[in-house]
Amino acid sequence: MQSLENHLLIQGLKNDDKSVFKKVYTLYHNSLYGMAYRYLRNSQLADDAVQDIFITLWSERKNLDLNKSLHGFLFSSLKNHVLNMIRNNTRRIERNYDYHYNNKNLVDDPEDILIDNNYNTILNKGIEKLPPLKKEIFILKNKGLSYKDIANETGCTINTVKSYLYQTRNYLHEYVTKYINELNESGPS
Repeated sequence: MQSLENHLLIQGLKNDDKSVFKKVYTLYHNSLYGMAYRYLRNSQLADDAVQDIFITLWSERKNLDLNKSLHGFLFSSLKNHVLNMIRNNTRRIERNYDYHYNNKNLVDDPEDILIDNNYNTILNKGIEKLPPLKKEIFILKNKGLSYKDIANETGCTINTVKSYLYQTRNYLHEYVTKYINELNESGPS
């Protein structure tokens, strides 16, 4: 986008011009959605992420810098937002695994038992498909060991432990999401 057009769009946003906001939405929505979808692989999540970015744009419009790229603002905001979504979802999966791993006998309600068993089955299938070292590192981390202790236990460097945990969390997130999406698409049997 030319610098003058960028300047005019930002100035219009700073002046609360809703027609300029609609123009920016029209200009960028599809490409932002495409980027979000490439990261999230889920149309609803991608759409939500893009909507969040446009809400952020409108709420931050007074703080936009006339000399900065609107394109850069939108795409870097989206990238950060999507990565936060992925990180938060991965942490939720890890917390659920940790909770279920450590509290197997606390569930009394039959429906909760069924849900927990289904969740554990899905997660355990994903864990079983991990390479042995990644599986070991993941299990040790969920037992509460520090990166340093895991590194000592496995003979890896701390950076390798961190990298493998990051890769494992991403893999498990994708595995569980894919499995649940497949179940939702097939519907009840």
